[in-house]
Amino acid sequence: MANLYMDPIDFTKIPIKKARLPDCPHLDGLVVVIDVIRAFTTAAFAFAAGAEKIILTGEVEEAFALHKRLANTLLAGEQNGIPIPGFHYDNSPVAISKAKLSGSTIIFRTTSGTQGVVRSTNAGRILVSSFVNAEATLRRIRALSPDKLSFVITGTSRGGSEDLALADYLESKLCHGNADPSPYLEKVRLSPTGLAFSNGTFPYFHKHDLDAVCEIDKFDFALEVFRENGLPVLRPVNDAGKAISG
Repeated sequence: MANLYMDPIDFTKIPIKKARLPDCPHLDGLVVVIDVIRAFTTAAFAFAAGAEKIILTGEVEEAFALHKRLANTLLAGEQNGIPIPGFHYDNSPVAISKAKLSGSTIIFRTTSGTQGVVRSTNAGRILVSSFVNAEATLRRIRALSPDKLSFVITGTSRGGSEDLALADYLESKLCHGNADPSPYLEKVRLSPTGLAFSNGTFPYFHKHDLDAVCEIDKFDFALEVFRENGLPVLRPVNDAGKAISG
């Protein structure tokens, strides 16, 4: 693969911030919004299943209104981890991986992940990430050579330690060039949210989804947000930022 980074920047010398949802409106520069369990893992699986683009929304009512206005769209997501009545899909990466999504447009609303995107109104550029496309995210970050970088930890209900694990992993790879993903993935499994998926306590939380979010570098594309017709639209991209067809 050609080297896109003729003069690679030293990431130890640029400001790297770990932010939370309330910080999002104040972030500028390159913003990487993280939702490991499960939004941006599910998004990656949806693109692998053939989806063309994903419109990100903050509110359930907004998602329904867009679906009514935009023909041939599908609704996916959750509210507080629970499937939303009237939506075609929930937020399960395993379930959406089995769907026939070729060429489809998905309208996606989640409690954490999509909130980080719609609230980052001052960001210069937005990527979203999970462990399933971590290496592709790193390549895209390096290609962009940002002068400042923020990772948004979107998990809120149980602390978001699984999202922090990915932020720490990405920062370590950027600043030090190498990192074993195993201890970071262990943090995902042992996080309060991870344990909720593994112990079977909640009816909509399944262990197979936890296994899916831990499939490190399963997909070789980054996920970038573009503003299209006033809407935040997520697309898979290569290292140079060119959209990849599903």
